[in-house]
Amino acid sequence: MPKADKEPHGLIGLSMPLPLESPASWLTRAALSQGETVAALLAHLNLSRIRDFDLAIASEAGRKVMAHCGLSEQFALATKIFGRLKGLGNTGANLLLATREGRPRARYCPHCLLAQRESYFEIHCRFVPWRFCPLHHCLLEDACPHCRHPVVLPFDMVLAGAKNSGVGYLSQCQSCAGALTAAQAVALDSLRLSDWDRTLLKNGRATLAALRDGVVCIDDQVATPLSNLKRLARMGALPMRADQLTADAARQTLAARAASERRPRSQGGTHIFLFGSKYLGKSGIGEEPSHGRSS
Repeated sequence: MPKADKEPHGLIGLSMPLPLESPASWLTRAALSQGETVAALLAHLNLSRIRDFDLAIASEAGRKVMAHCGLSEQFALATKIFGRLKGLGNTGANLLLATREGRPRARYCPHCLLAQRESYFEIHCRFVPWRFCPLHHCLLEDACPHCRHPVVLPFDMVLAGAKNSGVGYLSQCQSCAGALTAAQAVALDSLRLSDWDRTLLKNGRATLAALRDGVVCIDDQVATPLSNLKRLARMGALPMRADQLTADAARQTLAARAASERRPRSQGGTHIFLFGSKYLGKSGIGEEPSHGRSS
């Protein structure tokens, strides 16, 4: 790969962004297409010391590089969403998934990864409030089903997997190279969700719609400023807690329910409800942005 100059040279065989792909997901695949590490590709693009490439796409330097690579149109939506997110300050930063060490991470739907011709992670997979797949009606996964390593983006595919032997697909765990698609997805229909749980799930989707459109619509009322996301987050009307509506918690609940149902009736059955009212906001108000309703 050529040494970085003031203007980066063109790259041959560079991976193209896939529909709704997260910029960090694309960067991971793009580095593999050049047989390089992410750091080497970023250096070539004059974008060294980037902590979160999804946010960087909305910076002046990021937009300039995307224009040079001829990818401005493909990343127009991502630039809009992450640009508006940056405008929300700390509230916007808290909407993005990250590891305990602060590294950007993503959730995933195992059904989506399995169905994709070339596996990748979409923009919404980076967001804390987005908890389920509206296509397959299941909760999103937080980690590899084999080793429990989170999906950190971007990462070096050429050095990933067991013994740094590399992985060829984003559907493989970056730590153990196991198939992420092996995760047993938790179907929403298998859960005893409360009305408030369902409202939170819808509000999570509505958060992305608000960032896309630049406005927040509440209960079919007139559009309100995007800054209202801050108020909704403070009220508890967005699923922001780490233990809210997660696939791991749901599996534990389902296992406990199954064990309870196997007990003799003389011992007394227990009705187990997933999540429940303890996750209500302080006001107990479930405001539901109209964007979040499924068709």
